[in-house]
Amino acid sequence: MFHGGYILAYALGGVATIVIAFLWFSMTAPDKPRRAIAVMGSACPNSGFIGYPLMLLSVPEIAGTVLAMNMLVELLLVIPICLILIDMARAGEHRSLTQQILTNLVSVLRRPMVIGLLLGLVVSGLHLPMPRAVDTLFGVIAASASALSLIVIGGSLVGLPMRGNRALALQISAAKLFLNPAMVFLAVMVVPFVGFAALSPDLFAALILSAAISMFGIYTVLAQESGL
Repeated sequence: MFHGGYILAYALGGVATIVIAFLWFSMTAPDKPRRAIAVMGSACPNSGFIGYPLMLLSVPEIAGTVLAMNMLVELLLVIPICLILIDMARAGEHRSLTQQILTNLVSVLRRPMVIGLLLGLVVSGLHLPMPRAVDTLFGVIAASASALSLIVIGGSLVGLPMRGNRALALQISAAKLFLNPAMVFLAVMVVPFVGFAALSPDLFAALILSAAISMFGIYTVLAQESGL
């Protein structure tokens, strides 16, 4: 069900967005933690709550495949890189870059979100059957996740000052909605030259749409870990 060219273009576009956003926010963000949070907002789309419904409306035949490929790239590559940047922004300056990367990689691997992903890949790869009671419980939790996330995000934003954040928020939004899809568009132009088949019109449309949606739902939760 996977298309190598799609995954490569999505991954290259995401990494390119991280690099360009990091360079830009190094000049405009007032401190390292805020820069790291800005980079994450520029490169991590909301493929679950926004992207998947959008695909069901526009390209329903491949919506599930697109979601799976997007989540694979985001959870195994883009989000871990951004989490490492956030952890490095908090780390002391006395350690070498290699030590910081290794330390923060371990920190990322200890996050419940990442542990859950790795366990899920193991269960899926080994084709382990899921007990019906557990499957039903997870289904109930999943059905309530979008509503609960809106309550959590809305509540977490209460009392936060807008002054000093408007200009940076505008830059983050512009990077997410324009820079990210632009980088993915350029990446997909390279795919045929490295041995992958060209994308079908539906996959191409899904790829650009996936990169052009807003940042993922837990963005504010992860930002709060840095007090932002």
